[in-house]
This record gives sequence, C-alpha cells and structure tokens, in this order.
Amino acid sequence: MDKNTLLKNINTELKSKPLIFFTREAERALGLEDELENYHICCIQDDYYYRSLKSKGISIFSLEAESGSLDISSTSKLLSHNLVIEWIKSTTNDNGFYGQIFFPSSVSKFKIEKLGGTYINNDPEICKNIENKFWFDDFLKEKRINKIPSLITRIDEVEYTDLDDSFGSEFVIQEDRGHTGSGTHLIKNEDQYNLLREKLGGNQVKFSKVINGDTFTLNVVVGKNENFIGPIQYQITGIRELTPGLYSTVGNDFISGPELPTQIKHSILMVSDKLANELNKIGYQGLFGIDLILDSNSIYIIEVNARQTANIPFQTYLENDQIEQPTQNMLNLALALGINIDEYASNYKHVPNIKGAQVFLRSFEDNYVVKNNNKSGIYNYNASKSSYNWVREGYSIKDIESNSELMLSSQKKGSTKSKYEEILRVQIKDSVITEGKVRDDILNFIKELKD
Repeated sequence: MDKNTLLKNINTELKSKPLIFFTREAERALGLEDELENYHICCIQDDYYYRSLKSKGISIFSLEAESGSLDISSTSKLLSHNLVIEWIKSTTNDNGFYGQIFFPSSVSKFKIEKLGGTYINNDPEICKNIENKFWFDDFLKEKRINKIPSLITRIDEVEYTDLDDSFGSEFVIQEDRGHTGSGTHLIKNEDQYNLLREKLGGNQVKFSKVINGDTFTLNVVVGKNENFIGPIQYQITGIRELTPGLYSTVGNDFISGPELPTQIKHSILMVSDKLANELNKIGYQGLFGIDLILDSNSIYIIEVNARQTANIPFQTYLENDQIEQPTQNMLNLALALGINIDEYASNYKHVPNIKGAQVFLRSFEDNYVVKNNNKSGIYNYNASKSSYNWVREGYSIKDIESNSELMLSSQKKGSTKSKYEEILRVQIKDSVITEGKVRDDILNFIKELKD
C-alpha cells in the first residue's frame, strides 16, 4: 500500500469526526495541513504562521487574534477559554472531534474529553516517565541499551572530589527536566560545582561523563508490531551566537546525517529499533524522538522526547517532497486514529536520505522584547556576497523553489519571549554545516536580523 492509500484512509476516518490540533504556536501543527480534510488548528499566538495559514484558507483559530490579548501561555488554559469553547462547538456542531496536542498532558486530556473530544496522544503518564531523565536512565540500564556512564543521587550528598575520581575534572549535571537544555550544566571546576550545589540544595540530579562527540537526532514511529525509523539529522547544539545554553538545540541538518559511515548508520538503526521495542512493551506507541551522541565508533542515547518532536513539521515537508513512502507524521496520525500501519512496514525504507536544514535564534534572557520588524517569507540569497532579498510570501520549506532561496520566520515586533524561546528561524534545502560548523553566511544573516 502506498502513501496515497494511507492518506485516503485517514481522510475517510476524518469525514465523520474532525481533527483539531491544540497548540501554543501554529507551527507545531503543520506538515499535513494541505493533505488532510476536516483538519483544524486551534492556537494561542497570533504570529506569521497563523496569518499565513489564515490567508490560504486553512481552518485556524488564534486566541490572541480573536481576543486581542496574549494573557495565557499553555494549551490546558487554551482549552478552558470561552472563545475557544464556542469555536469548538461551531466547528464540530457538537458532534465530537479528535483532539491532538503537542506536549501530552493529563490536564489537557481531561479537558479535551470534557469538551466531547477523543484524545489521540499517548498516555500522558507514560510520556512523563520517559521524559524524566532519572527514570529513563534506569530504563536504559535495565534494558541494556548503550547509555553514557552516570550516577543519580542528591547533589548535597556528593563532594566534587568524589566525582572527579569517577568522571574526571569535568562532568555534566542534569536536573530531572529542562527545556531546550536549560536543566543541563557543564561543570569544569570545584567552585562552579559548589555554586550549583548551593543553588539546587538537596535536589536529586544526574551526574554524567562528558562525551565530546557529534550529536544526532531522529524520529521513530512505534507501531503495534512494527517500527518506522526516520532520517538521521545532525543536531546543531550550543552555538554561542544563537543560544545562551551550551546544550540548547538550535537546528537540524538532514544532509549531514547521511554522511555517516554505513556501520554507524546501521548501529543507530539497531539501537533505535531496540529502544522502540522496549517502549512498546510499556504501552508507548506512535512518534518519539531520540537524541544520540557519537564517540569514536560508539553510539550513546542521550534522551528521548516521548511525543511528536518540534522538527516533525519541517521533516514532513521534506519527506513529502523527496521520498514516495508515507511520512512519519502521517503514520503517527493513522495509528492514533486506529488505522493499521504495520502493513506498510515491508516496503518502508528506514533512515531514508533527505535534504534540508534549519537554524534557530533563541532568546538570551527572560522577558526579551523583539525589537526588529524582520519580514518573514522567502528570500533570494547569494552566499558568496552575503546578500539577501525578500521575494515573496511563504511560511515553510515547501515554498522554496530553488537552492538560492531560504525561508525566514521571525517573531513579530513587540512580542515578549522567555529565555531559550525561539526568536527567528531560517530553513534551506541545502546543508548549513561546513566542517562541523554552521556556515558563516547563515550566521551573518541571522546576526544582521538580530542586530
């Protein structure tokens, strides 16, 4: 069975009951918006993505646009707002709906079901366990899946000299949870360690050995009996011009992933498949993302995002454009709707090669107010001359027509961002990595926009 047949089956299921994706930013709900019938997006922010989707006729609701204010920031609160409840009733005619969210939450699940919806994400409690760094570290150890050497204990019970003996003079400390690397700390000396120990008090933390290697990420769909392993991406992390966090992700490069030696790619495939099988055993199915680090010829799993990851919309556009098989986004949705996807496994090519890259600029401080009114859309650029010219509207990589173009999305002037939140992003159909570093022309373009 091919991609078109699966899409037809999905749309047949949606004829009688609409699908609504609830999210803070509309971008999280993208990838299949041009292919799905009876698909609706309910978001909080009034941004470039919302306005672009609205102008092309996609069914989308923005609470900020409708209410004139931005006084909530969570999907669970979005689901309680009177304007949203009224919009849901008018959209569904009170006949029920499928409800999908970006980050699984017990509160959001409860509210979707209270509104007459069918929640189609994974069990929030299973997701919560998997994304807890301490639980997941124990899980990897129990299942004998390669992980970075670590110790989990209360930070006030361990002296620096104890850790120096076990992990060396430099090591990593992780809190149980953290957004975009904010809960991960590189310790280089005893003074730095004591300061962090005082800050965290008696909290439990994870100590890990420092692995100086390239980081990669990929997405996996866990079916009932089969797994679907997606393209390998080079994970761009800790670029000082783009983020304040050493371990904060600032982009993905799909072209650099396939450049790995065949044996390494095979190892990544094997460890991803084994992890997917183990997650299936505890009740997890659907999309998840794996972060890995390569040290010489050894692969270590860093962590798992037990949900649709933030790069799925971008990856979906690339998959649709460059390969014939069903996208992972499509497979995930079909599975959530109760459609059998295992029959697609025999013809599915794991870790397919696709081309494209994206880079983000993140906020370096809390309460950062976006000062520049950068025009989002498609730009024509000349890398050798570092010249960039806006040419037309467009909100994704699918709107790029040649390798001499890029897509820019920028947060609107006057919007307030927390530390590590995205300010702008650049997408291209080429690689952004040269000799292990982000290309100078891309960094210079972002710097001009930032300044």
